[in-house]
Amino acid sequence: MEVEDAAATAAAEGAEESKSAGDGQLSIHLHPLAIITISDHYTRVSTGGGVPPRDAKILGVLFGERSGAEIGIYDASEIGYDVVGGEIVLSQASVAKQVELYEAVYPTYKVLGWYSVGLEPCPSDIKLQQQMKTHCANPIFVLLDPEPPKDAKALPVTVYQSEDQAGGGGAAATVFVQGSFQLQTVQAEQIGMEHVARSTPAEGSSAIERHATTMTTSLTALASRLAVLRRYLVAVRGGDVPADHKLLRQITAVTSELRAMGNASGSGGGDAALSEALARDRCDALAVTALAALQKGAAAMDAAAHKFNLAHSDKPRTGGGGGPRGGAGL
Repeated sequence: MEVEDAAATAAAEGAEESKSAGDGQLSIHLHPLAIITISDHYTRVSTGGGVPPRDAKILGVLFGERSGAEIGIYDASEIGYDVVGGEIVLSQASVAKQVELYEAVYPTYKVLGWYSVGLEPCPSDIKLQQQMKTHCANPIFVLLDPEPPKDAKALPVTVYQSEDQAGGGGAAATVFVQGSFQLQTVQAEQIGMEHVARSTPAEGSSAIERHATTMTTSLTALASRLAVLRRYLVAVRGGDVPADHKLLRQITAVTSELRAMGNASGSGGGDAALSEALARDRCDALAVTALAALQKGAAAMDAAAHKFNLAHSDKPRTGGGGGPRGGAGL
C-alpha cells in the first residue's frame, strides 16, 4: 500500500517537475553531507566493515527539497536490494522506510533520486533508474568516482539525468545525460568542512598515514628478519647447517630483549614460574607506589597540623585557666 501511495505521489509531482524542467535547465545544488554519506557508505562496504561483501553494489536514496527548477540535495541514505536472476531489484520496503523516517524529522524533504559508486553508468543503472521512478518521477542520479586521480582538483562526483530518446525501430530508449551542479553549504556544514580542511594536509600524506606507513615498514622488516632466524634455527636443529655458537649467543641476546610474555594458564612449569615472577614484580611495584602515596599523605597532614598550630598559637586564652582550644595548641 505504501509503495502504491508513493507511486501516486511521484506521478502527481512528476507533472509539476516536467513543467518546471521544460521552462529551463535544472539548477542542482549538492551539499557536502550527501557526498560524505556516499563516501562513508562506500568505505564501509569496500573495507569489509558491514554485512554486504566488499564487491557489493553501492545504492542509496537522495533527499532534499525542490522548488520549481531549483533542487537542493541535502542528505543521502543507503537502501537495501535483492539480486534476482542476476539483476538488482530495489527493496521498495527499504526505500519506503527511509522516506517515512526522513519525513518524520524533515517534513519538507522529498526523494530526489539515488546514488551509486563507479567510473561511469552501466546498463544496470538504467533499470535502477526506472525502478526509482516509483518514488520520484524524474530521479537524479549521483555517481561517485571511488578512485579519482591524485592530482584531481574537482570533486569526484557526476550528476546525471535520464532522457527518453528514439531508438532503432521507433522504440524509445532511456539514456543518461550528464548535468551540472553547484556545491552549496549551510553554516553547520561550513564549520564541519573547515575542521576537515584544517586536519587534512594540502599536499602529501597526513601525519597518521606517515606514522602508519613507518610502523608497517618496521614490522614487515622485523617479521622478515625473524623468519630468517627461525629458518636458521630449524636448519641447525635438523643438522642441515653446522651450529655457530657465536651466532646462537647473538640470537639468544636478541630474543632476551623481547618482552617476556608469560601464559598464566599454561600447563608447563616454565610458564607458571614466569607468570609468578611477573606477578610478584607487579605486586612489588604496586606496594612501592602505595608506600609513596602514603608517605606523601603523611607529609601533607604534618604540614597542615603545623600550619594549624601556627594559626592558633597567638590566640588569647578564654577564661582564667584556659580551655582545651587555648594557646597551648594541639
